Amino acid sequence: MDTRAISPLAIIQVLVALAFMYFLMQRLFKGSILFKIGISTATVLIFASLISSTQAKLGPIHSVWSFPTQIILVFIAYYYINVSIKKPLLNVIEVIREISKGNLQVSFQQKHLEQKDEVGYISHAMVELQNGLKEKTEFAKKIGEGHFDDSFKKLSETDELGEALLTMQRSLKEAKEQDTLRKQEDTKRNWITEGQAKFAEILRQSDGEVSEFSYRIISNMVTYMGINQGGLFILNDDNENDKFLELTACYAFDRRKYLEKRVDIGEGLVGTCFLEGETIYLREIPQDYIRITSGLGDENPSELLIVPLKLNEDIFGVMELASFSKFEKHHIEF
Repeated sequence: MDTRAISPLAIIQVLVALAFMYFLMQRLFKGSILFKIGISTATVLIFASLISSTQAKLGPIHSVWSFPTQIILVFIAYYYINVSIKKPLLNVIEVIREISKGNLQVSFQQKHLEQKDEVGYISHAMVELQNGLKEKTEFAKKIGEGHFDDSFKKLSETDELGEALLTMQRSLKEAKEQDTLRKQEDTKRNWITEGQAKFAEILRQSDGEVSEFSYRIISNMVTYMGINQGGLFILNDDNENDKFLELTACYAFDRRKYLEKRVDIGEGLVGTCFLEGETIYLREIPQDYIRITSGLGDENPSELLIVPLKLNEDIFGVMELASFSKFEKHHIEF
């Protein structure tokens, strides 16, 4: 073999070419798999050119070693590209396929996440997507469990899936609230209907004795409404010249009260209610009103409801109810 076939100048040219190609590829494709493809391809071409040039100088007989050497260079380049590019891409593609099938438990290899090229960028982007899908999955589970007040932040303003989940949450929350209101209204209507039936039965069982009949009415009213005190005033018109409201029954703190009380028409709240024929509802009761005016107890409830008792357009009495808690709208209607 003629050693002059490979001159120092040729070696220097090869080294300069490799250095030039390296910096050119790095400049053009820094942070890209194209750099690896370009530098490996350029290296093979430069060395193949050197080998061909050398073989030409040495004669055709040297093709015995030059051609296999070129083939080996090609396989080395292929192996490098396969290990550094193809296999990582295949791994990333496999993970993406699993994620597309709904499997969010798969993970990317750490070495691929650390790559500073498209493989690394794709891996990180898919990890972000995977984490976002996990958050959406947990959020959807909570919605399915009825947790409609949990917060959720969209990945971006263009996050359509996140917006769809938030819309679903709002819709289900509104549906639940409407269903709750409907059930509450049904409960109230049923409560009123059952109460009407209950007191209709009491009316049918009336034996004509006013005090006992009044007691059954007011005691059942206080118990059914879950309040504290109640009194029933009936119009006493035995004397045409002296009509007044007479306390015929009162019930307070789960026991019957035996009290006598006369209220002149137009006197106080009870008399005013009878005279005007309108319901009076007070949420701020004057101090000692119940004890002094009605005699229903020593404690002063916070709510007072006074209702005229009408038959057609005729008023024949007044019912006075007191409670430490609020009278709901359906209570007043009842």
